[in-house]
Amino acid sequence: MFLLQIGANDGTSTDPVNTILRRGGVKACLVEPQPPVFAKLTETYAGTEHVSFENAAIGTSDGEQSLYVLDSEKFSAAGMYLDNLTGIASFERSHIVEHVARAAKNNIGFGHGISADDFVRETKVATITIETLLTRHAIEHMDILVTDCEGYDFEILKQIDFERFNLGLVVFEHVNLPASERFACWRMLKENGYTITVTDEDTVAYRNIGKRSRTNP
Repeated sequence: MFLLQIGANDGTSTDPVNTILRRGGVKACLVEPQPPVFAKLTETYAGTEHVSFENAAIGTSDGEQSLYVLDSEKFSAAGMYLDNLTGIASFERSHIVEHVARAAKNNIGFGHGISADDFVRETKVATITIETLLTRHAIEHMDILVTDCEGYDFEILKQIDFERFNLGLVVFEHVNLPASERFACWRMLKENGYTITVTDEDTVAYRNIGKRSRTNP
C-alpha cells in the first residue's frame, strides 16, 4: 500500500497519517514546503521504514513561488492563539490575513496601529508539479491520497490522473475552498467512481470494493 500526503506539516501524533505509518506495512511520500516545518517532519518519522520526503510545494510548474505564513513570534507576542500555527500557509496572502483577523477579533489592543497584515511573513519555496514528484520518487502506484493545503487542494486534485492511479481513498481539506471549487472537487471524484463523505472541514472519498478506473476494468 502506498500513501501520498501533500501538506504533511510536522507529522505529529494528531495527524491521522501518523497512526497509519506507525503501524507499518505502508510506504509513503510526505510533501511539506516550509523548511523549518519540514525539518520537524523528518524528525517525527526518523527511523520509520519506507517513508520518503519532499521539501516543496505542489504547483502548476517547477520553480519557486512566494508562500505566506504566520509570523509565529509576533503572533504569540500579541497574546493570540490558533491551533496548528505551522499548518497555516498559503500562496494567497489574503488567506493568511483572514486567519489572523479571525484570531484577533477579541484581542485587546488590536486596531490600535496593528493590522492583521503585520503578522504575515513571506517566504520563497520550491514548487514542483505532481508529475515531477512522481518521477523524482519513482511512484508508480498510489492507494491513498491526503491533502491539506489551505485552499489549494482543488488545484492539486486536478493534477491527479484518476485513470492512471486507482486510488482507493482520497481525503482533502475543503473548508478553505470556495463553494464553486468544493463542488467541482466532489463532481470530479463522483465522475471517477468515488463515494463522498463530508465532515465540517474535510472530504473523504472512497471507491467501492471492485470499482476500477476506466483503464483498469
